[in-house]
Amino acid sequence: MSDELPEVRFRIWDIKFSEWDRSLDIECYSEHEIRWLDWIDKERYVYSQFIGLNDMNGENIYTGDIVQYNSTEGDNIVWPINWVAKNACYCMGNMPLGSLFQSGYYQPDRGKTGLKVIGNIYENPGMFCSGVEGVL
Repeated sequence: MSDELPEVRFRIWDIKFSEWDRSLDIECYSEHEIRWLDWIDKERYVYSQFIGLNDMNGENIYTGDIVQYNSTEGDNIVWPINWVAKNACYCMGNMPLGSLFQSGYYQPDRGKTGLKVIGNIYENPGMFCSGVEGVL
């Protein structure tokens, strides 16, 4: 894993049209561009932030992505990626991603993780059901 800070990048979901609005996707190179997010219509748009990691296939992982990994016990575990402010970290469900690295469930390999993006909460709202406790 690199010691460099991850690129600050967002994608924007258009609630009204149920699609990614590629014209609003932004990569932030300055504080001004990050402040731009405060101006978007929150009734119509939701932004999803790149978390600085790629999945096992090289896909960028964003908040709201639904990811899966196989635990050491053989469970196929599926959870959405989210930011948990009280822990100040990205989590898979309620588990901080750093805890997964430390637990040995998966190991980073040249910037990729053992996670696989299988969808997201915007395009696939029924894919993840919290009542399943994240285990398929």
